Amino acid sequence: MISIQCLSNLNIGTSTNTGDIDQENRRIISFLKKICIDSELVVLNGDTFNLSVSKDWNVCANEYIDLLKLRFNVIDFIIDKILLGKIKYVVGDRDWVIRECNLLPMVERKLSLKYDGVSIIVEHGHYPDMMDFKSGIIGWPLSKVIMGIESLFLRDFDIKTARLLDMYPPQMECSKEAYRKYAHKLARSGKSNIVVLGHSNIPDNNRNKECAYVNTGTPETAGKYINVATILISKGKYSVSQSLVNV
Repeated sequence: MISIQCLSNLNIGTSTNTGDIDQENRRIISFLKKICIDSELVVLNGDTFNLSVSKDWNVCANEYIDLLKLRFNVIDFIIDKILLGKIKYVVGDRDWVIRECNLLPMVERKLSLKYDGVSIIVEHGHYPDMMDFKSGIIGWPLSKVIMGIESLFLRDFDIKTARLLDMYPPQMECSKEAYRKYAHKLARSGKSNIVVLGHSNIPDNNRNKECAYVNTGTPETAGKYINVATILISKGKYSVSQSLVNV
């Protein structure tokens, strides 16, 4: 039995609700250690770190350096597990600078996995959020133009344009239906059995004849809990579930 656990939006930042960074660092490492022991693979699916969406990448990189000073043990643990193949790191919009400036090893925008004949696609989920952006007179058609350009030849165009225009859609306005539609499109194009997205803060677990789709978004009211999706694979068969886990 192969177990893969996916989570997104840990949003580890330079501040803490408890006021005790060291205590919080130990708690995060303990949580990651446990799920690494329990799984074949852990996928951190974007916004693991809560960094700036500034138009200036240097501002974002300097913010990461400040974060590194405060969260060195957490970041060192993640790097170690990436190098050992226990963690795969997929970037989101809040930690995009990590990919842009090569601040961590082996960072992915989209991850394709295959175990025992079962194909999995993991992506943070900013793309469908942009597709569902309807704010203002030009918001919807502009988002369609961005998506068209990106699908043709510039895979990072949505993130870079969103930063340039300060065009970040409010997360809670994106619909479950937009995410499901995008997940099914990904499944068809990649001939995948399972699609995992995040970003939305809205958990979802939907299965149809095309694919099993799960969104690892954690409700903002969840406090210290994080939504973890568990994929179990055995002899070509699979199941997908999710649960709130205390961090």
